[in-house]
Amino acid sequence: MELIISRILRSGVVASAIIISSGLIWFLVRHLSASSGDDGPDLVALAGAHDGAMDGASQSLICPGKLITLGIIVLLCTPAIRVFASAYMFMKQKDWAFAVMTIWVILSMIAGLVASLL
Repeated sequence: MELIISRILRSGVVASAIIISSGLIWFLVRHLSASSGDDGPDLVALAGAHDGAMDGASQSLICPGKLITLGIIVLLCTPAIRVFASAYMFMKQKDWAFAVMTIWVILSMIAGLVASLL
């Protein structure tokens, strides 16, 4: 069980790193080529303040800032996926005490998410 949990966590971190790195490289390539004579890329664009606002690229489905945000979301969801996997494994092993505690953690996470959205 520990091996599966460690693989879930490792996979989430690696996937997040790949997604964030891809977005960062895309951002740097796009903005370094556009600012060949300037002081460098405008890093405020990375936060999405004006990423592509002048050339209409902000209407696109994917841009470097959105890709980086996706990577951060994947990183934040990794521990939650671990909790769901733990609950499943405890139920599969019929370890009901730990399954109930893990389900309680899941319900607490859901309640926290709902409370933050209100």
